Amino acid sequence: KYRGWGDPEPATAFPCWAPWWAEAHRDEHILYIMGSRNLAPDGEMRPSTPPSLKEYPSSSRFFVIKRKEGNFKLVSAILIYKSILSIAGEMKSIKCNNGNILVETATPNQASQIVKLEHIGEHEVIVAPHFTLNQSKGVVSEAELQNDTEQEILKLLENQNVREVRRINIRKNGQTIPTKHLVLTFNTPNLPESVRIAYLNCPVRAYIPNPLRCYKCQRFGHTTQSCRGKLTCAQCSQIGHESKTCNVTTPYCINCKENHPAYAKVCSRWKMEKEIQTIKIKQNISFREARKIIESRTPKVGVSYSSVPSGAHLL
Repeated sequence: KYRGWGDPEPATAFPCWAPWWAEAHRDEHILYIMGSRNLAPDGEMRPSTPPSLKEYPSSSRFFVIKRKEGNFKLVSAILIYKSILSIAGEMKSIKCNNGNILVETATPNQASQIVKLEHIGEHEVIVAPHFTLNQSKGVVSEAELQNDTEQEILKLLENQNVREVRRINIRKNGQTIPTKHLVLTFNTPNLPESVRIAYLNCPVRAYIPNPLRCYKCQRFGHTTQSCRGKLTCAQCSQIGHESKTCNVTTPYCINCKENHPAYAKVCSRWKMEKEIQTIKIKQNISFREARKIIESRTPKVGVSYSSVPSGAHLL
C-alpha cells in the first residue's frame, strides 16, 4: 500500500537492525553486499545529474534549485519565495542550505511546474530532483527467495516502484554467504507496508545502515578512499599499524576514549551515529539535520551519551 501525496507521514515501518549472526569481533570481516547512496553524511543538497525533464520520476517530491553561477546566500528570501510561488504555488516547505534551495512539493502538479523554473530574479537556475530524498530503502526477509537471483526478483517488483534489489551477504571463514535479507530501493520517498513477490506477501522494514566508519583513521563519516587522516589501529588507536597486526591486549577506542575497539557496537559514539542514521531515515531528512537533532539531545561535557535514559531518545 503506497501513501498518496496528501499523506504527510511515511507508512509505518520497523528499523532493520543487524541480525545476531552478523556480529563479529572484527567488523572488517563482515561484508554487506548492497547498494550505497550519499555515503558521506554531510547533509549536502546535491541534485542528481540533470536528465531531460521527461526522465524525472513522476513520484519525485523533493527538488533542489541551484544557481548556474554562484549561490543563493546573498539572494533575497522574499525574491526566492515570490519566484517559486508564481510558477508552482505554495510549497510544502522551502529550505536554504549551503547556498542551494530545497523545496518539497505538495502535489504532483507542483512537481511538474517547479522543474520549469528557469530564473529567480535575474539569476539563472537549474532545478533537479534531490539525489536521495525521492527514494527510500526497505528490507524484506524471506527464506523462500534464497534460490532466486536479484534480477529475477527485480522483474517481479518493477511494477511496484522498485528499481533495485540487493541481497545482503555476510563473509564468514573467508566465504561469502548469501542471506534471506533483500534491500529494496523504491522510487518513492515513503515505503510501502509490503510488496508482493510471486505468491509471497513480504512485509517491508525500513533499511537503516550501520554508521559509516573509515577503516584507515577509524573516524565516522567518510570512507577509506576519501580519508585524509593517518593509518590508525582499530584495536589500540595507535598510529602506524592495522588492527590485524596489533599486539596490544587492552583495546582503546579513538572515538569515545573507552576500553574497547573502534568497531565495537557498545561504543557511545557508534550508538550516536546509529541514531542519526535512524532519524535521517525515519524522518526523511538530511544527515546534517538529523545530526543537529541528536546533538541537541546529547548530554554536555561530564555526562556520557550512554548514561541518558533511553526514553529521552525515543522518537
